[in-house]
Amino acid sequence: MLDGPCGKRGLFSFCGGRKARRRDAQGMRPFRRGGPPGGSKKLARIGGRGRNLWHIGGMSTRATGAVTLGVVIAAAACAHAQTQFFTDPLSGAEFSRIGALNNPAYGGVDPFNIGVTGRGSVGYEYSIGRFEVTTAQWVEFYNAAFARPDPLPIPAGTVFLPPVSWGAITDPGYAGPGTRWIVNPNVAGAGMRGVPVSWRTAAIYCNWLHNGKSTDAAAFMSGAYDVSTFSASDFPTFTDQASRSPGARYWIPSWDEWLKAVHYDPLKPNLDGSLGGWWQGPLGSDALPVYGPPVGFPNGSAANQANSDWSGPNFPGRLVPLGSYPNAQTPWGLLDAAGGTTEWTESILSINGQTYRRIDGSRWDADASGDEIWSGGAVRPNSSSTGWGLRVATSIPQPGILATALPCIFLTLRRSRRRIARATLVIHAESAVAR
Repeated sequence: MLDGPCGKRGLFSFCGGRKARRRDAQGMRPFRRGGPPGGSKKLARIGGRGRNLWHIGGMSTRATGAVTLGVVIAAAACAHAQTQFFTDPLSGAEFSRIGALNNPAYGGVDPFNIGVTGRGSVGYEYSIGRFEVTTAQWVEFYNAAFARPDPLPIPAGTVFLPPVSWGAITDPGYAGPGTRWIVNPNVAGAGMRGVPVSWRTAAIYCNWLHNGKSTDAAAFMSGAYDVSTFSASDFPTFTDQASRSPGARYWIPSWDEWLKAVHYDPLKPNLDGSLGGWWQGPLGSDALPVYGPPVGFPNGSAANQANSDWSGPNFPGRLVPLGSYPNAQTPWGLLDAAGGTTEWTESILSINGQTYRRIDGSRWDADASGDEIWSGGAVRPNSSSTGWGLRVATSIPQPGILATALPCIFLTLRRSRRRIARATLVIHAESAVAR
């Protein structure tokens, strides 16, 4: 349930009802609607920069330069052939590396005064999940947290419960202690999201990842966020740790990190010939996505781009696996940034003496809302809804570009040396004839 008043205050709406199915019932959400359907599709890219890698002994300066140029070209070609995605063996999540350090902040319109102008600049590299946390990943976490003889020392008042809408069922063969779940074999459950998820649950999940998925109780209580700071009530404000701890390996992305990964495009062409800029929509376009069911669902279409703003008996949108719109990606290759769930960030919004955690993006169980860059919302950290989910950020290193390019470099070196050797033999032969 949502805390707080329900009604309109200025340009924002606050509501404390059930699982809100209206765009003005997601905690704090601007009254807005509409926007043209469509939007271009963009895949993620990665850039390389040429360097003088080494001097090849025994070759002339010209030959060395030719080989070096070939190496640089090959490395760049291989780098572009590779994606910027990588799979983290610990979390099991696929991440996208976000570069473009010190990108310009968003400088466009902010019609509902949510504070987005001037936000979104990030001066460091980080990685963020290509997908929201899946049922399979949540199952492992909740089993570690609940299938145990010693209940976790979660502070009183903190909502820490397993999801009610996910692709898992109680394990019928488990006799205790506690409760254990398995992925439902009768649906495509492993790839479904798991909701509801409160901000505090998301923080505890990040602690568990940070501590290597240890089953020790302490592994859930600190690492990224200090759970002992969670106040018994989050109304009208809270004492929860404001942002991740220094050295956190996994965390709830800040609003700036989320905005950059969804709306900033380092290769967006500008009128002055430069590259890099912001899109109003989440899919590399100023247009809103095309909302509707994906292929495989009633009335599904490959033209649809986001799991939102459609309905049917028993809310079929809850059964749509993550990644069901493979051609609808942010400029950095994130999927389901539109639709799926409205995603938590760790950033705090304070207004009228009350504090909230910011959320952003549209959701599967409501009318489409929240996909323009200027239409985020905010809710209390202890609140949970079937429309709110988590996309994890991390500092773990991405495999280096040079390592992925080495096979191409080696092949280019071998070919270049053979070509230069053949050219040298021809020159020597011609010189001998001339003499």
